[in-house]
Amino acid sequence: MQHQQQGGDGSADRERKLQFLLADFLRVGSVRGFLHFQFYLRGREELLVSVVNNVNLTTPLASPSSSFHEPKMLPRNQSSLMLSARTQRSLSGFGYMDVGLPPASPSDNEWLEEDQSVTVFLIAAYSKYSCPYVWVRTNHERLVKLTGDAPEEKDNPLKLRTTTTWASEDVKLWDIVTELIEVCAVPVPTNPFAVDFSFFECLPTGEAVVASGAMIHLLQRLLQSHTPRYHSSIVRDLQNLLKLHFEQLLVHHRTECRQLRPRMTTLEDLIPTEGSATNE
Repeated sequence: MQHQQQGGDGSADRERKLQFLLADFLRVGSVRGFLHFQFYLRGREELLVSVVNNVNLTTPLASPSSSFHEPKMLPRNQSSLMLSARTQRSLSGFGYMDVGLPPASPSDNEWLEEDQSVTVFLIAAYSKYSCPYVWVRTNHERLVKLTGDAPEEKDNPLKLRTTTTWASEDVKLWDIVTELIEVCAVPVPTNPFAVDFSFFECLPTGEAVVASGAMIHLLQRLLQSHTPRYHSSIVRDLQNLLKLHFEQLLVHHRTECRQLRPRMTTLEDLIPTEGSATNE
């Protein structure tokens, strides 16, 4: 009886964690302006993350103290980057039906446009799995050597440290995104959450105010989520973005005031011109 009670409590804890993760999907799904990746919310349980493959060499690279500074050898062996069919059957709870951990939509049915400069990942928090998993959606061959033994091997979830330890450790969405960038980007940037300021500078003023405000809120949440490796870089970007945000807000306010201000009647308006007098 005690064992069943503990199991029930564990299931409830996983469900709560899953709900928090789904809430993060909603919070970040429409935020734009990161330099190394982009979010796209696709349904309540799915978040697409488009990661830039080759980081601009002018971007600061990972420091020598980082455990990820060594060059990656891509593509990697399938066994090192993807969960095996046997492991999937064990984790899914549907092994007796010979079912692994497929995503809701097979890779071959994806509508995503192929772009060799980015790799798109699907982070999904399906309630039936009670745990998040990540699948590659584009450019599989760049990351992993597929064996070709099974048509569904493209839909094998990735073997990630963050998703493996998610149930037992305090793993946040930002941790999963960071690991995806470390797996995919060459070379690995020092700050995976670097802001693309040119994105905001190119937007119309009104849109820029809204977009930068959303990014500011997200960066503030990041600073509260225990990211010491990137804390100083995020603070610096946040300060610069706040400055840009209020500059854009001031410009937008002045533009709105000019549009709303009533036009003053001038002396020329009151005196009819020679042409208008003739017409009358």
